[in-house]
Amino acid sequence: MQLSDIAAREVIDVRPSDTTDTAISLMEEHGIHHLPVVEDGKPVGIVSDRDLLESVGWMLSVDRTDQHDGRLVGPRFVSDVMSSPVHTLRPDQTITDAAHLMLQEGIGAVVLVADDKVVGLVAESDVLHCFVDGNAHFSSSRWRFHKVIDHMAANVFSLEPGDPIVRATRLMKEKHLRHVPLVDGDALIGMVSDRDIRQAAFREHVRWLNDEDGSERVRTNLRDVMSKRPLRVFTTDTLADVASRMIEARIGALPVVNDGHMCGIITESDLLRAFLHGDD
Repeated sequence: MQLSDIAAREVIDVRPSDTTDTAISLMEEHGIHHLPVVEDGKPVGIVSDRDLLESVGWMLSVDRTDQHDGRLVGPRFVSDVMSSPVHTLRPDQTITDAAHLMLQEGIGAVVLVADDKVVGLVAESDVLHCFVDGNAHFSSSRWRFHKVIDHMAANVFSLEPGDPIVRATRLMKEKHLRHVPLVDGDALIGMVSDRDIRQAAFREHVRWLNDEDGSERVRTNLRDVMSKRPLRVFTTDTLADVASRMIEARIGALPVVNDGHMCGIITESDLLRAFLHGDD
């Protein structure tokens, strides 16, 4: 199956000179996570929601302007936050090519280019649709029915709800994690993503800058930003089940439980690896 078969038909893009406010507004309006950055009709970069969360905390300029001196906290333009050069593929290349590139480069989307023009975009979630029952092209593939226990990560790094967000920031950076379960013993209490942490960290930074007397300098704990009662899957669920839940909930990882206790985590990347191994 070619990438043109699963790519987003309408590609929303921005220019390097556009503001971060514009990028945030477009993502919210269209419910998307990535925007190709185009100049003179050619792709020069890509900006993701993670880029915007880390750089401006998903805050518009008016909300991150220092109340004391009028200085803008964080970058103003897309050119300051975009990733460049952008990874591209042709629309006639395969889903396997995209999955390989995403895993190799640790990226969540690939821009499709023909004749130096952006003609499409394929995200991890587009590839995951291949796991879903309604996709006739993959309906007979045995790997769709592999069990979670054979593809999950069993050695899971976790934190506690009372830990400060800085602890999660350090753990995610050191271990290259995007999701961390919050536990009490081996009981799952909540989940935090890098999106949660990046947004909370930036907002705390802005709040502290505007707090001259230090009266509001209370550190944000993970309990304040975690997803409570997170969705979960079982060791005996199939990869098709997992993909369907991720797509429906628009999340990139799910904790795995067995007999009421958390025993692992499975991510979009795990599903992409299973996709690449096919029916081996």
